[in-house]
Amino acid sequence: MQGISYLLRGLKMLFHPRVRPFVAVPLLLNFTLFGVGFYYLFDLVGYLRAEVAAWLPGWLSWLSFLVLPTVLVLALLVIFYGFTVIANLIGSPFNGVLAQRVEEVAKGQPPIISNAESWMTVLKGAAQAIFNEIGKLFYMLKWLIIGILLSLSAIVSVVLAPLIPVLLFLIAAWLMAVEYADYATDNNGLRGRQSRTLLRRNKMHALGFGSAAVLMTWVPLLNLLAMPASVAGATLMWVEQLEKSWQQEA
Repeated sequence: MQGISYLLRGLKMLFHPRVRPFVAVPLLLNFTLFGVGFYYLFDLVGYLRAEVAAWLPGWLSWLSFLVLPTVLVLALLVIFYGFTVIANLIGSPFNGVLAQRVEEVAKGQPPIISNAESWMTVLKGAAQAIFNEIGKLFYMLKWLIIGILLSLSAIVSVVLAPLIPVLLFLIAAWLMAVEYADYATDNNGLRGRQSRTLLRRNKMHALGFGSAAVLMTWVPLLNLLAMPASVAGATLMWVEQLEKSWQQEA
């Protein structure tokens, strides 16, 4: 539950006067990309339903209630996570500054730099931020391959089929935690591998937060705030849980 609460509090944090100016760009990106994502999702669901029904022979048609949910969950995760990745790739320079401002507010610190200087930081750090995001993509690609293999196993195994959607959801939750915690950890000098190690030590918090982030991307209108809320929520998780854990292990 603790991990889930970070996202809800991150959503509330977006309306803080010192944070609000840095929400506009991520919000615009989400509005555009998730609008496109929903458009294609509705077409894809109908297509997959027809394809699964046509693929199964008549005497195995009863299996569609097992296979179809797995295929639909995989499609849902791929589409929404794919659009999330694109949004984060474009918005990564802004997300780093957003995480910095949320951390300052959460710790009761005065702004390290002014709003104008923050925007200059976005421009100067854009190339490095996008490079870091591409590095995360290679890590996530491994998990995407695992997800595809799990989905294929559901097609050939009736026993595994009911479990696969749950496993796919947990993979998506973990990747969301990795994605959004990286901004706060990077601001504090932790690189990708160090950030993931820290999340593994706090996996219940990470999975709770990631699960809430995944679910938020599935809720129409609310998902427009998913990216900035997740950045803010993961930053609160860093301030209240991850930073202490890192200091204890250091």
